[in-house]
Amino acid sequence: MQTMSKFVYSDVNALQRLKGQGAEGIRAAAQQFEALFIDLWLQSMRAAGDSFSEGSYLTSRETKLHQEMLDHQWAIHMAENGGLGLADVIVRQIDPSADTQTLTLRARQPAAVSQRLRIQTHGFKAAQFESAEAFIEELTPAVRRALRGTPLSAVAVLAQSALETGWGQHVIQGANGASSHNLFGIKATTDWQGATVRVRTVEFNHGRARHEVAEFRRYENWEAAVRDYVQFLSGSERYSETLRHAQDPQRFADELQKAGYATDPAYARKLKSVISRVQLFTR
Repeated sequence: MQTMSKFVYSDVNALQRLKGQGAEGIRAAAQQFEALFIDLWLQSMRAAGDSFSEGSYLTSRETKLHQEMLDHQWAIHMAENGGLGLADVIVRQIDPSADTQTLTLRARQPAAVSQRLRIQTHGFKAAQFESAEAFIEELTPAVRRALRGTPLSAVAVLAQSALETGWGQHVIQGANGASSHNLFGIKATTDWQGATVRVRTVEFNHGRARHEVAEFRRYENWEAAVRDYVQFLSGSERYSETLRHAQDPQRFADELQKAGYATDPAYARKLKSVISRVQLFTR
């Protein structure tokens, strides 16, 4: 059997050819598909991180190219050495009679099936803006309309939406790809009567990060999301002190964290950093 590294795993036609080569071909095709999946996953993670490193002297076209090449190699290496278990699931679906002794991580197969179902039924986060500038340009009018008659600062609200979504690079979307327009990571509590979307997220408990699946609110557009955010803050006594300092973005960030808006212990510090950048954009 040819090793996976001898193929160009991004060549979809190669996958079709391998499927016609029996059990070994199916296994190789499944590994290539998993490598492609891992590579896309790594790309998504890099894109989210890039939104916070724009303008850094440590970032250049050459370093990004080198990182992409390294990610490709990691994707191949991971898939060839067990990966996420996705290849095992694919082999079983294509050929139920496949010899389970040939599966790399057969003991993990039930968990892999569970993960596959999550991918199908849960929402995800994806980019909806080309850049931080595009994010500010499109959202500013909607934010200002939604904040009319409220004490909230457009700068603070734009900054918080940028922090929550990575400048629009990981906005929550439904399993069908439709945007939730959820700019503030507001979860769907029991009193929420609107539409929702389920997505995997990271929460902090006593300073330790953990993954969980949670339901978030879904809106028709950006303005509706901002209006609900205003109502969310003004409708709770816990944010009364936060609203008293709504016109001071830096103090607003501190009070927001004190009120328990987010579980991230560094939330206020991160928000202040984004506020400073938004102020540059909106001058």
